[in-house]
Amino acid sequence: MTAVETGTPVIQLLLGQEPLDYGLLGIGFGAAIVFFAFIGFDVIATTAEEVRRPQRDLPIGILGSLAICTVLYVIVSVVMTGLLRYTELNDAAPMAKALKANGLDLAASLVSLGALAGLTTVILVLMMGQARVLFAMSRDRLLPEGLAKVHPTFRTRGSSRCSPAR
Repeated sequence: MTAVETGTPVIQLLLGQEPLDYGLLGIGFGAAIVFFAFIGFDVIATTAEEVRRPQRDLPIGILGSLAICTVLYVIVSVVMTGLLRYTELNDAAPMAKALKANGLDLAASLVSLGALAGLTTVILVLMMGQARVLFAMSRDRLLPEGLAKVHPTFRTRGSSRCSPAR
């Protein structure tokens, strides 16, 4: 089995180190992974034009959602390590594994279904954020200006040649 098949991090391959799932370097690798879990919060900033008071509301929205998600992340981590030893949670679906190990098969299935729904909503929100970025770039003439046209009545993106539905 090759290193790629085992999921070994690139830094370990480059430095020729033993697996670093635990210990001080393992904490660093875990922190890097958790950092990427928080990347979607930038979408909040892309919707700044729709906010009435962006100087007040955006920091509240970003910091509030970060705080709530961080607290929930810590609570879930504590509960999972209470259900199953942390050395056994190195899995693609650790929450479902911890629940199954404790005989909670229905809960594990519901968690897996919830993860699927969560990933779907994240993709949809990121697509909305990307549309806002493309709109702003085309308005600044970094992309074709046709992408920045807004319907005069409905204020939706699209061709201004469209007539309103009657």
